[in-house]
Parts: sequence; structure tokens; C-alpha cells
Amino acid sequence: MTDTLALYRDDGPLARAVMAAVSRGTQPARHRLAWLVPPLLRAVEYGGIAVLGWRAGASGLGATYALLAAMAFRHYDIVYRLRHQAAPPPAWVGTAGLGWDGRVVVVLAAALTDVYVPTAIGLAVWCGALFVAESVTSWVRVARDPTRTVAMATGDDEE
Repeated sequence: MTDTLALYRDDGPLARAVMAAVSRGTQPARHRLAWLVPPLLRAVEYGGIAVLGWRAGASGLGATYALLAAMAFRHYDIVYRLRHQAAPPPAWVGTAGLGWDGRVVVVLAAALTDVYVPTAIGLAVWCGALFVAESVTSWVRVARDPTRTVAMATGDDEE
């Protein structure tokens, strides 16, 4: 996995610890399909939470939607920060937001103990407030930077 692709993964403390233990200072192998890892992680995270929310019944659908919206905001923020600010979000945001791995573990544990709805609501509120507040702070800081250059996309050069 290249360093750039690792930025898109949104790893939490658990996944970072596992990756550190697996690699142990060695350079990870670069595979030609490594670009598939971030979207597959999103599919597992979103799909797993959607299935757990569906199994919780009608009361879990709103909480699931709110949680998925907060996570989608985080993932779009990562992409557009890398694209327009050329810098990833701070690592502490991923740690505080539990990363994809932590969110899946928390939601799975909540579903197994029949407290899915309140846990999903709490996680959605926490992640939404954290991700939006930090993102707004970052973009305001960039907008107020007098040394920044404005990059406008014309649409012709975008892929």
C-alpha cells in the first residue's frame, strides 16, 4: 500500500496497531490492486453498519442514516483536503473518531448486546460534531491564509 493510499483508509487505533505489528518496520508490498483497499474498506464499513441498522428494525434506520452521513462526511473531507489543501486531516481526528475499524467494532458490539440504537445515535452525534467542527476549522484556516494560492478547476483537466 502506498503512503498516499494509506491516507484514504481512515484507520483507527486498532487498525494502525495491527498494521504496525504486521509490518514491523518493513516496507509493505505494493500490489497493482492496492488502490482497491480504501473502497473495499468503505464497502465493509458502510455495508456492515447498514445491515446492522436494518436488523435493528425501524427504530434503527434513522440512527444508521445519521451515522452513515457522519462517516461519509469524514471520507469526503479526507478526499477534498488531500486534493485542495495537499494535506491530510490530523491523525488525532481519526483516533478520536475511532477510525473505520473502531466504529465497526463498537457498532457490532452494540448490536450483539441489543443497544444498537442508542449507541448508533451517540456515535453519530460524536462523529458528526467532531468531523464537522474540525473540518470547518481547517477550511476557515486555509481561507484566511494570506499566502495561499487559489486553484480553480475548469473541468477540462479533471478526471
